[in-house]
Amino acid sequence: EGLSEAEAQARVIRERSLVPVAQELQRLLKERLGKAVEVRVAPDSITEAASETERLVLSTPVGGITVLENLRFHEEEQSRDVKTRQAHARRLYRLADVVVNDSAGNWHNAADASTADIPVHTPRVAGRLIEAEAKILNPIITNPEHPIALVFGGGPKFEDKVPFLLGIVQRLLDGQKGDAVFIGSGPASTFNEAQRLLAEGVDVTTVTDKSVVTARQILQITAEKQLALHLPKDLEPLDIGPATRAEWEGRLAGEQLGAGEQAFKLVIWNGPPGVFEQEESSEGTKAVVRAVNTAIESGQTKVVILGGDTVAAAR
Repeated sequence: EGLSEAEAQARVIRERSLVPVAQELQRLLKERLGKAVEVRVAPDSITEAASETERLVLSTPVGGITVLENLRFHEEEQSRDVKTRQAHARRLYRLADVVVNDSAGNWHNAADASTADIPVHTPRVAGRLIEAEAKILNPIITNPEHPIALVFGGGPKFEDKVPFLLGIVQRLLDGQKGDAVFIGSGPASTFNEAQRLLAEGVDVTTVTDKSVVTARQILQITAEKQLALHLPKDLEPLDIGPATRAEWEGRLAGEQLGAGEQAFKLVIWNGPPGVFEQEESSEGTKAVVRAVNTAIESGQTKVVILGGDTVAAAR
């Protein structure tokens, strides 16, 4: 549209501002409490001395709420430089008495100042949402029923999911009990490269791509634990292909079982198998959604859906 850089930045700020969130929060509080609650929005998330944001925070009335603006308006929030992030976190939490993290989808993030670099002297606790999710997930994860399916999608780079992936594969999955791993179109290229390096005997210390190194680790573990590994048989642009969709849907739904196979008792799904936001690359995600719905309706399978994109896709 020929927008100047300043105009484009202003549009981004308008579109991602938390003002609509604060307005909805105010409406919900009035609906729940039966009385109006003052909810204000500060112009920034950083409470610099003598700033308007500091003034609003310090003057918040008893029973009132001041919402800080979107954290990611500051590029330091996700800086790759640890010292920069830590300095930003100190500014972010300068006035905090306690930090309550209730973002179940982001609390594990080791690359954001607001989650990874909270000052050590600031008391911090999990919120009620995380508490509720933990109560549901703990018994499933600590004493799971087998067989288990791990469906892993998203993009080709997954450094931020390394602890999750390795933890699930190492601690939960057991090939002797029929467990399996399904790899979507995004990570497939990374796993294919890892397979090539394994076949050629390439020294892992010479590989600089952390995602490839992790994929190689997972391939080695799946082989050692005799896990069934389902890489896409065919691919479409940004999605798994029709043969893969048919195979995955039948297997995950428990409707197409091979000799000695059982329906999965637990499906852990993290990441859509394709770019579901685009209609032309959404069929793989639709197939997985149909499969897990069928599995749930059978009454035999529990399904754990992890990650904001995965939840949005499932809806």
